[in-house]
Amino acid sequence: YSSESASLNALQESSQALSLQVIASEQRAARAEADLRIEREWRTAMQEKEMEHKETISDLQLQVKQLTDDSKQLGKANVELEKLRSQWAEDQRTLEELGVQLSVSKLQISELKERAAGSQHSSDHKGDGSESGVASTAGANCDQLSVLYSPKAVEFSGNSRLDAESLPEVFGAALGYSVSLPTEWDGMVIKDPFNTANGAVVVVAEGLESVAVEGAKSYQLDGNTGSVALSELIQKSADHQGVSFEVDLKESSDSFNTPLGTVQPDDEEVKPQHLKPKSNKADSDFLRQIAFLNGLSDLLVTSTDRIPTVHIVRVSFEALLAAHEPNSPALEEGKKLFVNALAGLETASEKAFDGAVIVGLVTASEGQLVVRSKRQAVSPKQLDDQNPMNLATKYNSNYPVMFNIILWFSVVLVFSLIAISIVIGTMDPGRDSIIYRMTSTRMKKDN
Repeated sequence: YSSESASLNALQESSQALSLQVIASEQRAARAEADLRIEREWRTAMQEKEMEHKETISDLQLQVKQLTDDSKQLGKANVELEKLRSQWAEDQRTLEELGVQLSVSKLQISELKERAAGSQHSSDHKGDGSESGVASTAGANCDQLSVLYSPKAVEFSGNSRLDAESLPEVFGAALGYSVSLPTEWDGMVIKDPFNTANGAVVVVAEGLESVAVEGAKSYQLDGNTGSVALSELIQKSADHQGVSFEVDLKESSDSFNTPLGTVQPDDEEVKPQHLKPKSNKADSDFLRQIAFLNGLSDLLVTSTDRIPTVHIVRVSFEALLAAHEPNSPALEEGKKLFVNALAGLETASEKAFDGAVIVGLVTASEGQLVVRSKRQAVSPKQLDDQNPMNLATKYNSNYPVMFNIILWFSVVLVFSLIAISIVIGTMDPGRDSIIYRMTSTRMKKDN
C-alpha cells in the first residue's frame, strides 16, 4: 500500500507539473497571438502607408512632368517674345524712317507750293487787276496757339507759323483722325500713330493776342479765324463717334451743363486783390468765368462717366480789357488768375485721360475775317493757276463704297448672264426638256 500511495503522490505531482506547464503554454500562446495580432496590424498599416506613398510619388511624377512641359512652353514663349520684340523694334525704326520721309516730303511740297504761289503772284501782277476784288477787315495782330500738354506720341517742336484755319486739322491729327486738307506746317510730329491722344481740351481766350504760359510751346497764327475754325473739330469728333461739347463762359449765368454733369462756380474760391467784383460788372463777369473754369477742372477729376473727346471752352477778356488800362494791375491779375486756372485744367485733363490728352490755348484778338469777292466766270488759265500742283479731284467719302458696290454687282451680273447663256446653249432638246415642251405644239401644227 505504501508503494502505491507513493506512486499516486508521484502521479499527482507530475499531474500538477503538467498542469502548470499547460497553463504556461496557454499563456505563451496568448502572448504569441497578441504579438501576431499586433504584427498583423502593423503590416496592414505599413501596406496602407506604402500605397499612400506610391500615390504621392505618382502625383509628384505627374507634377514634375507638367512642370517640364510648362518649362518647354515657357522657353518657346520666350523665343516668340524675343522675335516679337525684335519685330517691334524694326517696326519702330520703320515708323521713324517713314516719319522722316514724310517730313522731307512735306518740305518738298511746301517748296513747290511756294514756287507755284510766287509764279501765280507774278502773273496776277501782270494781269488786268480788275478781274476780282477782295475787301478784308483783318488787322495786323497775330493770334497764338499754345500747347500746354501733349502725349509722348505727339511731339511739338519748332516755331513756324500756322494757318489759323488749320487748327482743326492739327488737333484732329493729334487725336488720330485723318487729315482732309494737306498742310506744310512742320511744328507737330506724330511719333507713334497707334498711341495718339484720346481727348483734346482747347481753351479760347477771346480778346487777347497772346498769353505767356510757362512750359507751353507757342506758335503764331496767320489770320484771325482760328476761334471760328475750331468748331469744325466738334464735327470731326462726331464723324468718329466721339462725344464733345463747346461752351462760351461769358454767356453762362449760374451754371452750365456738360456731358459729365452740371458745372456750378464757387465765387468765393477766387479772392482777387485788384479786381473789384462788387463795384465793377466786368470784373465780376470775368471772375465768374474763372470760377467756371475751376469748376470744370474739378468735374473732370471726379467724373467716372464717359469723358467727352473734345472740350472747347471760350473765355472772354473783351469786357475786362475795356474796363481797365492795358498794363493795369487789375488786368495783370486777371491774366494771372487765368493762367492758374489753365494749370488746374491741364492737371485735371491729364488725370482724366491718363496722360493721353492734348491741352491747347488759342488766343483770338479779333473777329472773323470778312472777305467779299465778285462772281465771274473762271478761265482755264485761272483753273491752272488755282491748281498748280495738278492735284486729283477730292471725292466724297461714300465714293469708294458706291464704286465697289456697282463694280462687283456688274461683275456678278455679267458672269451670271454668261453662265445662263452657256447652260441654255448646251441643253439637250429631249422630250423632257423645256425646249421640247415649248416647241412641240408648233412642230405638231407644222406637220
